Amino acid sequence: MFDITLLHPKVVHFPIALVLVAFVFDILGMIKKNEFYYRFAWINLVLAFFAAVVAIVSGLLAANNVPHNDLAHETMETHENLGYVIGGILAVLVFWRFRLKGAFPEKGKWIYLLLFFVGVGTVVISSDLGGKMVYEFGVAVKAVPQVESEGHSHDGDGHSHGESASPSMESHEHGEGEDHHQAGAESKMKGEASPEKKQKKLHKHDDGSVHEH
Repeated sequence: MFDITLLHPKVVHFPIALVLVAFVFDILGMIKKNEFYYRFAWINLVLAFFAAVVAIVSGLLAANNVPHNDLAHETMETHENLGYVIGGILAVLVFWRFRLKGAFPEKGKWIYLLLFFVGVGTVVISSDLGGKMVYEFGVAVKAVPQVESEGHSHDGDGHSHGESASPSMESHEHGEGEDHHQAGAESKMKGEASPEKKQKKLHKHDDGSVHEH
């Protein structure tokens, strides 16, 4: 089943990027007097407006379907209101350019650029609040499942068990990729003495006779 809360984070980055690109290319077009930059900015501006509409609608749907506390709700309300401001500014800019058939408004260009600049600033502030809701308040974020039990830790190539280990098991370490059977096999191949053999000691008397203890 489709989760409506996941739509907003999927589309919200499009208006952010498109608004910034449109503003930058309008500035470049004004500096270089290049019509191509103006046209490119106009296309991005139109796309930014429609993307913003989708982001606003999906954001409203998500806000009504995710649990959040009062502090997160306050931030969410501010984020929502800034979204309306962004949508309104983009609507004005698109209508302005639409009347000029997409051309850059030479008359009143400073008012246009000032309004555009305010829109860019609002996008930046709103984006910061959106990130704050996710990374600080954890809105619409699921908890990471705990895979390992308490007392289990890994250190380097070996591993050890704490409280979760059986009381009869002593702490031990193996090399990387080594298990109990491999460790026993290697001990036999190396000719490691058994505990009984280790207890036997050679004793030599003065007369040259040798026996074991």
